[in-house]
Amino acid sequence: MPMSLGHLLDAIFCNMKSHCRILILAILLLSAVVLQSKGDNESACYKKERNLMLWDMTHYCVAKARDIYFNMPKLPSSGLTDNGKREKSRPYLEMAKKLILQLEENYIPVEPVSEYSTVSTPDPVSCEQKPSDCTDVLNAGQTRSGVYTIWPAGQALDVYCDMDIDGGGWTVIQRRGNFSNQEDFFRGWDDYEDGFGNVTRDFWLGNENICLISNQSQYEIRFDLTDAAGDRRYAVYQTFWLDVSKNYTLHIGNYSGDAGDSMAYHNGHVFSTKDSEKPRCAKERFSGWWFDFCTESNLNGLLNPGVEGKGGMTWYSWRQITSLATSEIKLRKKN
Repeated sequence: MPMSLGHLLDAIFCNMKSHCRILILAILLLSAVVLQSKGDNESACYKKERNLMLWDMTHYCVAKARDIYFNMPKLPSSGLTDNGKREKSRPYLEMAKKLILQLEENYIPVEPVSEYSTVSTPDPVSCEQKPSDCTDVLNAGQTRSGVYTIWPAGQALDVYCDMDIDGGGWTVIQRRGNFSNQEDFFRGWDDYEDGFGNVTRDFWLGNENICLISNQSQYEIRFDLTDAAGDRRYAVYQTFWLDVSKNYTLHIGNYSGDAGDSMAYHNGHVFSTKDSEKPRCAKERFSGWWFDFCTESNLNGLLNPGVEGKGGMTWYSWRQITSLATSEIKLRKKN
């Protein structure tokens, strides 16, 4: 997936509740105005990033308004009439107008474009940056697996970094296993969106956080699995990201490993929970997952190692409908 500041902005909105997003846009706009007040001596790095941020904010607002008005279903699916969709999209258009005025009045550079050429613009790493994922943590010299704070799109988040498997740098987004006080994975939409559990034990990092991370750059995803007998298998996919605008639609592909490909079936499907728009499979499989009709994998299902059943924690291409004993799902930025 191509990477740009537009993807970074989309990632920011992944972890915002809908009623907060317009406020966040206003805050970002105010931040840009404050940055301008620093004067002409600020670094070219910040000048360029500020301008790019405003352009991409404008693009996001227009695209969001268009998506609401033209793509969101009418009654009864979305609960909105044509007038309701128009009103819902209006704040994004109003903010886009303000952003365009700011660009026109203050931020379109009068100096030659060559100021931002590769010769005069500092390398992006010269700007102060915090790690956005566990790959950055590893590159900063941390080689021990454990809990670290990362800042995907500037949002602080505590995650577990696996620095041991296949060179390390993996951000763990899910873990299941034989822990005391087992975490309940048969939960509703809000819990799966926000995340739950303990990142050192069994947990789900949260669809908003997973989206936030996966839209920063190009990522691979790895599934490490163990069956009831202790045998281990893994699956790696070179393509992975979630689309927040369509209920965290899964994009996954380019499999390798020895567990078999049990995720291709789920590619292109939205995330479902027992209280989402299409809850049937989630209710039958006792979990939240990217169901179709219904599943070839379900690592958030019931943890009953060695027990056969469609509601278990399954990976069909390896152990069919026999529940596994452990799983870990992790992301790593591609080189």
